[in-house]
Amino acid sequence: MASPDQKRTSTLYHGDPPLAVDVALAFVFAVATFLSIAMATGGSLPAVAAAQLIGLGAMPILTTRVRRRPLADLGLIVPPTRAIAGAALIGVAIWYVDLRLVAPLSRWLGDHGESTRELSTLVTTTPIATIVVLSVVPGLCEELACRGLLGLGLAARLGAPLAIAISAAAFAALHVSLVRAAPTFLLGVILGIVTIRSRSVVPAMLAHALNNLIALSLAAGYLRPLWTAIEAGPDVALGVAIGLVTVGIGIAWRRS
Repeated sequence: MASPDQKRTSTLYHGDPPLAVDVALAFVFAVATFLSIAMATGGSLPAVAAAQLIGLGAMPILTTRVRRRPLADLGLIVPPTRAIAGAALIGVAIWYVDLRLVAPLSRWLGDHGESTRELSTLVTTTPIATIVVLSVVPGLCEELACRGLLGLGLAARLGAPLAIAISAAAFAALHVSLVRAAPTFLLGVILGIVTIRSRSVVPAMLAHALNNLIALSLAAGYLRPLWTAIEAGPDVALGVAIGLVTVGIGIAWRRS
């Protein structure tokens, strides 16, 4: 699959693209703000949501405007219809590919659910609030910071492949989970491809939110028929999931 060339990528920007160091510093500032607020407020669900909204959501917008850059630099533009359709397919299927990757990694690392125990408790005690907050807020804010600020910001200077890899690595590190590092990186790469190709962060936001929504809904027991069907043929389900993700990437990659 060919990558967008340098000339096409540079059209994301009005005038000269931002320096890579400026983009990196803005991203570090956004993450530092997020972590500072989350730790200072105790790490509860509302606190983490507020920290994401301020640190990973508002800070990229603020730093972009302070540098007198257009919001298009963050990918805040209307995406092509194809990108939305492709992102929807990716979002409804990538969670299962990630789940199948996590299982052997958990066994290899000796993780018996410790890394997700706090999340499991939240899903059990406040399922609706947890599902809504952890689907919508990360979908918007993490994508704005990782794919919008960092991915698109680096693409014009470093090229699309390196920008996608760096933003995916930062996305994985942001989740602070060794067990989930590989699947989170994979998700980051796929969302990076869709973002760079569509020149918009909106499709990645949609795919990310759908991914979280389905995974959390299953954990809360709201999609039992789906899980029953998957358990009846897990390898078939994996093949279908990979096929949907592949088709989604293909649809998002094409331009009208």
